[in-house]
Amino acid sequence: MGINDFPYQNIRAATAQLEQQGFNVNWSPDPVAPTVRLSRGDDRYTLRANELINLYLSGQLGEPGLSRFKDGPAHQT
Repeated sequence: MGINDFPYQNIRAATAQLEQQGFNVNWSPDPVAPTVRLSRGDDRYTLRANELINLYLSGQLGEPGLSRFKDGPAHQT
């Protein structure tokens, strides 16, 4: 299932909402398993496109909804 199988309006709206919350949003180019990587400060999150849409549609986009997708703090050297 590719990103084209998801309603564009939901993806655009979810991406815009995350950007308004201060997240950097990066989509993977993988058409089979599209994922989105989010970052804000030291926090990193990775989730599949369908998980992002489900959070958006359920009104849980942001914290604490994203907490189960947290990668952990980024370590700078």
